[in-house]
Amino acid sequence: MSNEQQINNISKNLGFILLNNGVNFIQKAYINLRPAIFSYGEIRNAYNNNGFKDIPVSEYDVSYAFLNTETLEPLIWDVMTLIHKFGYKLEFTDCDNFAHFTTALMSFLYGINTCGTVWGDVYDNQTGKFIAGHYFNVAITYDPVYKKFEMWLCDSLNPGFIKIPIVGLIIMGSWEYRLKKGFYF
Repeated sequence: MSNEQQINNISKNLGFILLNNGVNFIQKAYINLRPAIFSYGEIRNAYNNNGFKDIPVSEYDVSYAFLNTETLEPLIWDVMTLIHKFGYKLEFTDCDNFAHFTTALMSFLYGINTCGTVWGDVYDNQTGKFIAGHYFNVAITYDPVYKKFEMWLCDSLNPGFIKIPIVGLIIMGSWEYRLKKGFYF
């Protein structure tokens, strides 16, 4: 093995040790999260109650862990900030990878499976011109005081966290988002 190969091997091993320790630190910091657990179907109900009855939603799990908005938002920002550091590369690390990774990290790091990956379209907010089909995330929160679910748009490629209105356009930054299909796993 050459010196370069040895150095690369040491770097790789050290990187995985640090990554593993980082994951452990994060999980321990949030070990006391107490999400409200609801069964399969509440994701669909949240979409229906927020005016998205025609949007197909796939729920892959039997139970879902919901946090209130105040608890969920900083977790989403931490994940988006981390993922946003990865470089965008068309077809290899593009919007679908960013959105699926956001969903997966929310589950792996925090045990929260209510930040789904959503397929939709984005339009220029100023001109109304279609930009592209796009994967992004929609997180669903539960308010235990008012006993209601709310939907929040988040996008690691266009970082932001905004409440999805029951009526009206979904606008974050210069993009208007239109939901077409949701996946929760």
